[in-house]
Amino acid sequence: MSAGSFGAEPGQPGAQDQLPPRPFDPPPSARSGRSAQPGQPPPPPPYAAPSVHAQPGQLPPYAPPGQASQPLSEQFRRDYYGAPAAVVPRHTNSLAIAALCCGIGQVAVGPLAGAPAIILGIMSLKQIRESGEDGHGMAVAGITLGVIGVILTILAIIFAIVVFDNVASGLSTRG
Repeated sequence: MSAGSFGAEPGQPGAQDQLPPRPFDPPPSARSGRSAQPGQPPPPPPYAAPSVHAQPGQLPPYAPPGQASQPLSEQFRRDYYGAPAAVVPRHTNSLAIAALCCGIGQVAVGPLAGAPAIILGIMSLKQIRESGEDGHGMAVAGITLGVIGVILTILAIIFAIVVFDNVASGLSTRG
C-alpha cells in the first residue's frame, strides 16, 4: 500500500488525510489554530459554551453530545416564546358553598338548614350554568344533603306522631 492510502499505518504521512472525518470533530482550521480565511478572526473554539440569550426568532442553542444543556433564562423565554398568557383563575360560586354549608350544618342546627340548602343549591346551579363558575359538585351535594335532611325530618315527625298517638290511645283505654 502506498503512503496516503486508506489503510496506511498511524504515524505515516497521509494516514490522517485519508480517514473519513468523525461526525463531531472540529473543522481542520480549528484543529490547526488557523482561521479559515486570511485576515479573518479565528473561528470560535469547538463546543464553546452556548449563549442562552439569543435574538428573537432564533432557536435555542443545543449542547454538544455528552453535555447537559443549560436551562433557558426567563428573558430568553419571553423574547423567543413571547410573554406568558394571562391565566384567569375560575371562581367557585358562593351560593354553592353556602348550599353545601347548610346541608352539612343540618347535623348541628337541625331541619332549619335543610330548606335553605335546597334553595341555595338550585339557585347556584342556575348561576353556574350561566356564568361557567366552579362549584357544580358543591351545589349538588348541598341539594342532596338538604333533601335527605328534609326527608329524615318528615319521617321523624311522622314517627313522633305515631308514637304519641299510640301512647295516648293506650292511656285512654286504661282509664
